[in-house]
Amino acid sequence: MGQFDLLSHVGRALQFVVQDNVQAGTDVRIAPPLEDSGGAGRAVRLTLLWTTPQPTHRNDPPERNPDGTRAQPPPTLSAFYLVTTYGTTTEGDAIEAHDLLGRIIRAFHAEQQLQLPVDGFGEGRISVVQLTVEPELVEKLYTPLGVRLRPWAVFEVAPVQLIRADAPGEPLPVVRPGGLELAPIEVLAPPRIERMTPSSIGVGGRIRIDAAYSGDPARVTVGTERIEPPEIAALEPGGPVRANLPPALTPAAYDLTLTAANNISSRPAGLTVIGVNLPSIFAPDTAEHSAAGDLVLDGASLGANGDPLAVFFWPDSGIGAPGEVVEAVGAVESGGAALRVTAAELAGLRPTVHRISVRTAPHLYTSYVLLGITP
Repeated sequence: MGQFDLLSHVGRALQFVVQDNVQAGTDVRIAPPLEDSGGAGRAVRLTLLWTTPQPTHRNDPPERNPDGTRAQPPPTLSAFYLVTTYGTTTEGDAIEAHDLLGRIIRAFHAEQQLQLPVDGFGEGRISVVQLTVEPELVEKLYTPLGVRLRPWAVFEVAPVQLIRADAPGEPLPVVRPGGLELAPIEVLAPPRIERMTPSSIGVGGRIRIDAAYSGDPARVTVGTERIEPPEIAALEPGGPVRANLPPALTPAAYDLTLTAANNISSRPAGLTVIGVNLPSIFAPDTAEHSAAGDLVLDGASLGANGDPLAVFFWPDSGIGAPGEVVEAVGAVESGGAALRVTAAELAGLRPTVHRISVRTAPHLYTSYVLLGITP
């Protein structure tokens, strides 16, 4: 960006560059083209044809001065200069004129970016680019000028900013210590799913989502299916979320997201829905269960009524000793849709959150579920 106090200073900067690249004694002026193109003396004329505002700077905002006052933005222009050259031999050949134009074109082609100030004029940088000329432009240029054709070229000089000389505006409001305060502002974090149990579940089952979220859970989305209250609920305020899967979910792998009350969704977590013929247990409908009462686990395809199955309990916090893995016996009920573990089988469990898995066949276990055991 080149900044100038006056528009004439742009021509003065170009004049200095031209004088530095032509023969000494050449008459270089900022003026209209000469009426007589056949004069014997070497001459160059820099003619400002037109200026046009640069569209990208039409809506520049006011600038803030160091003292806090406001200054209106300066106009930013592209300036177009016609360069004509003169000089003939005694025989009338315009050799000097052609050579002068070639020197000028070569000078600006070699250094299209001019570092300001040039001869004390301007600040910053400007580009000087020769325009491509069509025959129509020749007629449009020379007809209004009313002069005969002579060696010439047109250069675009940009961007040119004309520094405003008007008085600055009123100072901007003083900012109080600590800056502006826009209240109330609340930074809302998306829910974060920490764990989902069980990770593989039968069609129409129930899952538990351990997550960090704000407010009440608004919905759980599995694939394209949206699950909303009362089919989802927090087992305790701010605690794990229980979600009943809709029967429309067929066996497949799905992306699952949790959306909180602020309508922000979590990153997706993976859930696998397995076929109805494969055994699985569902997440308990409560966060805790008293060891003084029988525990009934919902599930699918667990076997025939009365079949005994091995049920394994171990602390969710980790196993410190082999004895912390407790094997109990459960009896299948409801046609394979439930499993009952009596209070007597639960008596040996210490009060903590346990992982629970059922062995349905040799070396075949269901995905674990979580449940807090209390006295």
